[in-house]
Amino acid sequence: MKRNRIVSLLFAFMVALALLPVASIAASSAPSEGSKQGGQTLPSTTVRSFKLKYLSPHALVSTLAELYGKGVRTSVANDTLIVRTTPELMSSVAHLIEQRDTAEHVSPDVNIVVYLLYGSPKGEIGESVPRAIIPAVVQLRKTFAFEGYRLLDTDKLRTSTMGESHAETLGNFLLPTEAKKPARSAGYRLVVNGVEVKKTKDGRSISIGLVHLNALFPAAPHIPQGNFDVQTAMTLKEGQLAVLGKTSDGTPNAVLAVVTADVLK
Repeated sequence: MKRNRIVSLLFAFMVALALLPVASIAASSAPSEGSKQGGQTLPSTTVRSFKLKYLSPHALVSTLAELYGKGVRTSVANDTLIVRTTPELMSSVAHLIEQRDTAEHVSPDVNIVVYLLYGSPKGEIGESVPRAIIPAVVQLRKTFAFEGYRLLDTDKLRTSTMGESHAETLGNFLLPTEAKKPARSAGYRLVVNGVEVKKTKDGRSISIGLVHLNALFPAAPHIPQGNFDVQTAMTLKEGQLAVLGKTSDGTPNAVLAVVTADVLK
């Protein structure tokens, strides 16, 4: 009985000795921060989160990747930028974020307003025309052979100035007709791309890479179907009014588009 017990203890001891090298190898195969692997010391890393005041965390992810490459790893969680890198680089990253996360680096939004007007050979400036654009309408009366103006529709677009900015909207308006004739409903699409705000000596200007306005005028008795399509780039000072385009609606009258833009604070 005693002999069997001694044999069992010896067997358990031998098994333990056999497993000991395996456990040691498994523990050393997983590299740890600041440890050695293959004769080289792995750099230690640190993690830090940054709660930004002005910029979006996503706006800095590409910037850090471009400047530091694989040396800095980033992620975003709950509107917080999380950075993992070496302690030496973390100091540089923190300094960069402090410099960038200021009000002057925030890309503002821009409000673009398009006024669709109806011009006729006779008449006056209608009461529907907003006071804000009357100076532009007065200039239109000097430029084109239209005396009467009324407002068809007003469309507003708010767009970002970050990256590939894009905004679009759909609308419709009624084209005036002669008495006892049914009004014609016209639909349109307005697209704005590539908006930038630039500083000038006189303040700020708004550069628009593309303004595309397309309207379809339905046909009516003795009036053919019409199309208003204008695509252009333009640069405006804040609050400046500019004529986007003009086209006939199939009658002696015309539809005109006036655009203005402002930087939102």
